[in-house]
Amino acid sequence: MMQRRVAGGKERAVLKRVLVGFDGSQLAREAFAYAVVLAKAARAQVLGVHAVEPIIAPALGGDPSILLDPMVPPVILATGDDESVKEERARAEVQLKELGDSAAKAGVPYSSRIEVGSVVDVLSGLAGPDDLIAVGLKGRFKQTGMGSSTRWFVSHAPCPVLVASGPLQPINHVLVAYDGATVSTRAVEFARDLARAAGWPLTILALARGHFKLGEALDWSQELAPGAQVIAQGPGDRGEAQLIERVAAKDPYALMVMGAYADSWFKDLFTGSTTGHVLAHLKGPIILVHGR
Repeated sequence: MMQRRVAGGKERAVLKRVLVGFDGSQLAREAFAYAVVLAKAARAQVLGVHAVEPIIAPALGGDPSILLDPMVPPVILATGDDESVKEERARAEVQLKELGDSAAKAGVPYSSRIEVGSVVDVLSGLAGPDDLIAVGLKGRFKQTGMGSSTRWFVSHAPCPVLVASGPLQPINHVLVAYDGATVSTRAVEFARDLARAAGWPLTILALARGHFKLGEALDWSQELAPGAQVIAQGPGDRGEAQLIERVAAKDPYALMVMGAYADSWFKDLFTGSTTGHVLAHLKGPIILVHGR
């Protein structure tokens, strides 16, 4: 498994497992394909997870106003004992076994689980800080209509998140954006360790932001990842998101790593969210790392 040096000469794992939220969709299959590639590169395991989401309706005959009252408990219409849920479990077992056969061909250790609950609750409950969650960009809650589960993972997951937005393509190096913020420092550390484990070159896009000057970005990048290629980029006439997109577009086989700013998905995608913009426009895989 991937290791990182810590004080006293000891090492601790920084990537033990890649957890894939799998619902049988094409987007989930794309996420699984990247999960296998990264697990193989980092000598980690893959855990395929299917969340059987209970069907929930409001109490009192479905009065929509009840949805706004947190004191009224929901009514669960289907649980793990429901016939439709049993059928879904059976389908999931077949699909998860197929994923296991694919992982075995790649030489990657694999296991699977089927749990009743929302994909957010299930994956966040299983994941630890040394894991990676892999999801498709447009994955959504199936029954509740609450919006994209990917949004929650981007901002609140207990570990880094891989977001897949297209078919599997080769990865030949790691590209990470750095602007001096704590969350981007964590992203550089993760990218550095992943690149070392996989034997991939690492490129840091050092960005000036606010009071963080370009010279500081360059010096700190070299200190965080000695030997990495550093591209120093001033603001110029482009915003941070456009700079990241432009640099990443030059090499479609780069694995993009960047910090997941907590409020990014809760701002309008078109009003300045760097994370949201890159997710919407970049075609390759992106790993988002949290600041905690």
